[in-house]
Amino acid sequence: MFVQGLQLAAKGNFKDALERLKKCHKIREKVMFKYNRHLSEVQDQLACCYASLDKMMLAVEYLRPTLIITEHIYGKNSIEFGNELQKFFRSSD
Repeated sequence: MFVQGLQLAAKGNFKDALERLKKCHKIREKVMFKYNRHLSEVQDQLACCYASLDKMMLAVEYLRPTLIITEHIYGKNSIEFGNELQKFFRSSD
């Protein structure tokens, strides 16, 4: 489901991509630990799709949890966390 969502997004078919990614997110939320990077990657892709549709508030909702997950996995002084912060602040303008 995740790969299908990525493929649809790559083709510019964001609405169908969101449908697949939301299903994937729902499943991953149920079966994965809350700080799992695979959960974070689907949230990141959902945010990208919403941003591509100019729905920035929805994008921010999915980016927030990625900050928490990335900080938990890599630490607050990591470059990975810095990259996530940049994405977050760009989308919240």
